[in-house]
Amino acid sequence: MATHSDLTAAMDYLAVDTWRRLEHGQPRGLAPSEESITDHVLFELNQQFPQILVHKPSKKEEARLGADWEWWIGSDTRWLCLRVQAKKFFGHHYRYLGHQPKGGDDRQIDLLIEGCERRGHLPYHVFYNGWGSDHFGGNDMAALHANRRYFPHIPWQPMVMRNPTHPDGYEEVALGENNPRWWGCSALPSRIVVGLMRNSPPHYVPRYLEHAMPWSMIFSTTRASRARDAVPKAFVDAVDVIHWRLLRGPVNVRGMVRMFSPDASERANPSVLDEWRLTTLPSYVRAVVDGRHDLTAASLTDMLDGQLPVRRLVFTDLADFPSNGVG
Repeated sequence: MATHSDLTAAMDYLAVDTWRRLEHGQPRGLAPSEESITDHVLFELNQQFPQILVHKPSKKEEARLGADWEWWIGSDTRWLCLRVQAKKFFGHHYRYLGHQPKGGDDRQIDLLIEGCERRGHLPYHVFYNGWGSDHFGGNDMAALHANRRYFPHIPWQPMVMRNPTHPDGYEEVALGENNPRWWGCSALPSRIVVGLMRNSPPHYVPRYLEHAMPWSMIFSTTRASRARDAVPKAFVDAVDVIHWRLLRGPVNVRGMVRMFSPDASERANPSVLDEWRLTTLPSYVRAVVDGRHDLTAASLTDMLDGQLPVRRLVFTDLADFPSNGVG
């Protein structure tokens, strides 16, 4: 049975592989698109872990939602939903970060955040990165090298990576914990993203990587030593720790500032998470879990509540990935 560590290691591998594909593809005009990378990484996760269910949305629905995919994370009666927007770097910028869908007045990122606020979901951005060592100046990447997010989960174990120039087609790669390739797929709460966009230039890559985490940290159960990152001592269950970390990012949602203040955090117990968690899945999610990939599966109640069914839906039941505990 696949473990929690297997899942995070697979996400680490896909991040490094995404970096490789963009680093070598961009100069040749052969870099994959955001859509292609998203399909690839989700396909690979589903192939390696069939228990991770993936169902793809239409482009029309993405424009309405401002999201590339929904990611349901939890188990039993404890669920959080991330709505994720993916952006790929171009040159030195995330060129389409402020993208405005055709026929609309709102930016994609604003649609994402507003939709999440109405539904109690968490808006996140995933950035796709990859460039050569001389692409940015030394000072540009200083923030990333200082961005220690208690990562990676497997810092000294080499990974077997595809390498067409190697005689065997593969090579072992060992990366230090601050190697930028861990950020080939990086994640950042969208409310932090929209705040950073107010600075000039608004889409400059290093500004976002200073705050972003490798996307496998979405499933991190590692206890941090810094007070502002610390997991309350009462949190001993992996689901609760993962949810606590995911909720810490968008701190300006519905009173989370109070909940996540240093004093309150130390005294917190898992029950404080229940205000934001769902105990039952929407009907369109349940339809995917049950193997009924049909948009008509959404109930009238879900539709009236604004719970639009999406086709690129990722469902991860953490009970399928046993953890060795919170460390």
